[in-house]
Amino acid sequence: MHRGDLTHLAEGAAYLPGSDHALLVTGQSGDVMGTSLSRDGGLTWTRVSDLGYHTLDCTADGSCWAAGAGGRVARLER
Repeated sequence: MHRGDLTHLAEGAAYLPGSDHALLVTGQSGDVMGTSLSRDGGLTWTRVSDLGYHTLDCTADGSCWAAGAGGRVARLER
């Protein structure tokens, strides 16, 4: 995991349900793809995956769903 500034494209962003400051972002574009989490409203980031997606949405139960190129789908659970 990498900490610090966001180092990849962020096409999709969603606040995590039940949290005032946790934010998940993802992006898919060549060398700048990835998925990262911020627990402080975007001041610092932790990369949670080198895979990126084009879209992202989080549901009330705390699950986050992402979809990317070629039909890729991912689910992040708390």
